[in-house]
Amino acid sequence: MKRILSAILVIFLVVTTLAGCSSTKKETEFYDLVVETQELLEEYATDILDCWSDHVHDKKYATINLALSAAKRMNSDTIEAIEANHEIIQSLCYKIKNGKLKAEIKNVFLAYDDYYTFVMDAGGSYNSFSEKLPEIEKVLSDALKSLKYEL
Repeated sequence: MKRILSAILVIFLVVTTLAGCSSTKKETEFYDLVVETQELLEEYATDILDCWSDHVHDKKYATINLALSAAKRMNSDTIEAIEANHEIIQSLCYKIKNGKLKAEIKNVFLAYDDYYTFVMDAGGSYNSFSEKLPEIEKVLSDALKSLKYEL
């Protein structure tokens, strides 16, 4: 009888441990992919600012649209990776949004989505873009730090 109870207890512990690991694995995958995409977005945003600055200060481009198009051309592979990662991030978020770290996941996803939209749909003025970019980056970085702490 003791053996049966011990075996049941061991099986229960193994199953609950494995169940917990798969959830944490998806959350860790989500975290890692957001960090990777944040870095790609940062690279692209830097080139946007550089081309925009070339337009504003050096008159290298006739219009802002040409400056932004130049940044897109320079980052075509990066943009492709960002968009592919974005699809996976959305899918992962959907799968883990109601897990044990749902508040942290939600905060990261909202901050990430704001950053993604801000960079991918760059617009406004050079000054507003260059001033708001660090603020949006910080919100995402802070949310990621909170999630990392909980992982």
